[in-house]
Amino acid sequence: MKSKTMTVAEIVRSRRTVKKYNDKTVNENDIIEILNDAVWAPNHHLNEPWRFLLFQEEGRNKVADAFLSTYGDAEIPTGAQNKANYFRNVPAALLVVMPDSEDNHQFTEDICAVSALIQNFQLLAWEKELGVLWKTGKFMHNPLFKEKAGVREDERVVGLLLIGYFDEAPTAKPRTDAREKLTIYK
Repeated sequence: MKSKTMTVAEIVRSRRTVKKYNDKTVNENDIIEILNDAVWAPNHHLNEPWRFLLFQEEGRNKVADAFLSTYGDAEIPTGAQNKANYFRNVPAALLVVMPDSEDNHQFTEDICAVSALIQNFQLLAWEKELGVLWKTGKFMHNPLFKEKAGVREDERVVGLLLIGYFDEAPTAKPRTDAREKLTIYK
């Protein structure tokens, strides 16, 4: 996977979304180091519209319980129980949040910046042979999830990054040639 002479293009093309992790512990300092590089993402006026919540070891129960809380008093489906167990067993989970904004322009700038940061994080993690799954879903917008996970009322969750070492990288899936989605005006 990794070579000392990999180009940026090679790293981008080799990165995979990893869903199956081994039991090797992810060092908190490695995540902090990756974040300190990832924050060099472009962001308008350098407002750095991001905040992070890291769940490791017993802390993973907090994010799993927050996810399950979105079902309220309803019976929790087996699939949701399985997802919560998955959250409890990943080596590390990182919630990436940003300020919520009613201003469409500000929201667009912030979501783009945070998404660029997340992509930086994924590429930098891959360089360290760490796999990342960028998880999104309706649960992220649920006030109960946000409250139980430690997200402030004035924030929105952009993604839950599941992080860990892996034994085998998933196989690449083909991509559509950009020319098929490109319109050129001259």
